Amino acid sequence: MYKGEKVILRAYEKADINLAHELFNGLELQKLLNSGLILPLSYEEEESFILGAAKNKSTEYNFAIESIDDQKYIGGCGYFKYRPKDGTTWIGIAVADETYWGKGFGFDATKVLIRFLFNELNIRKVTLGVFSYNERAIKCYRKLGFEEEGRLKENFFRDGKYHDEIIMSLFRANYKN
Repeated sequence: MYKGEKVILRAYEKADINLAHELFNGLELQKLLNSGLILPLSYEEEESFILGAAKNKSTEYNFAIESIDDQKYIGGCGYFKYRPKDGTTWIGIAVADETYWGKGFGFDATKVLIRFLFNELNIRKVTLGVFSYNERAIKCYRKLGFEEEGRLKENFFRDGKYHDEIIMSLFRANYKN
């Protein structure tokens, strides 16, 4: 377990499946995570994701995010496309429980994940994708030192219009937290 000020990053457990299935089927959350067609997530799909969260530890890993205060599962984060030779990886994060939005839980989880990547995997560059309308996440990432590295203009269609996807990166040499 990796601990921050507000969250613990831990392994997924079978006990997380029901709550994860409920939380990750929220439309507002899916609009922040999914550029494709948003369709309901089946229980079996969520179960498969959670039970497979640690299968490819050499190239990816997904942590459950648990709040320290009430020890509640609130979302997930992880790394993927890990390339040890290059010292690079991509990350993804979702505080799935809306009652924890805007309260620093995502910032803390991202900070803990980055610290793990830099200090344990010897990563030198962390990259992520974020939708241009997700201003709260962009602000969080900038606060951690991420910079825009590229923009996929009008990359996907949502709510009747096209939106950009922003690619942001953080180099270990520029990390100040």
